[in-house]
Amino acid sequence: MKIGNTINIISIIFISQVCLAQNKNMTRPVSPIDFFKESITLSVDESTASVSGIYYFRNNSDNAGRMPILFPFFVDSTSIFPDTMCAYIVNEKDTTYLDCRNTGQHEAVMIAIPLSPNCTTVWHLDYRQKIFGPRATYILTSTGAWGKPLEEATYRFIVPKAFKDVQIWPEADSTLVKGKSQEYLAHRIDFMPGQDMTIHWKSK
Repeated sequence: MKIGNTINIISIIFISQVCLAQNKNMTRPVSPIDFFKESITLSVDESTASVSGIYYFRNNSDNAGRMPILFPFFVDSTSIFPDTMCAYIVNEKDTTYLDCRNTGQHEAVMIAIPLSPNCTTVWHLDYRQKIFGPRATYILTSTGAWGKPLEEATYRFIVPKAFKDVQIWPEADSTLVKGKSQEYLAHRIDFMPGQDMTIHWKSK
């Protein structure tokens, strides 16, 4: 991820947390929002990388609000900006869809996450992007903008069994064969990513 994106993410997180914390009767610290857990599934084939992400935000304040998140994508000469994406929150009775607003940058979208007082919000983002080589990347290092590690994280890679010499990060704790697919699962506790989620392979 480019430095500019990192700075923007830090600024947005700081401003959003200050806005939620501004209450004259409030006695809690001015950083009430925790991004504390995520579950990411990265599925690849010869030409496409598909991501399904689940994100957990904890609002420790007494205030409701919307927290704007600048969500970055890995884009380079072998991986283009997603052609489809959908952000949403699944409730007990229905599904609330969230706007993914173009920021004018070719590598990110803005998503406003609704937060209820003293509650955890679980939101989803699914997207698909074209790839032009034997690798795919999902940005993890933006987690550092929050200033604390994830309490828990799960990363799943799904690839065709025909792919050879598969290399992934984070490294898998377990593997599983399902039909024509090979799955790699990495589970982490107290995790601050030092690099991005990546997969490399040989097709045949």
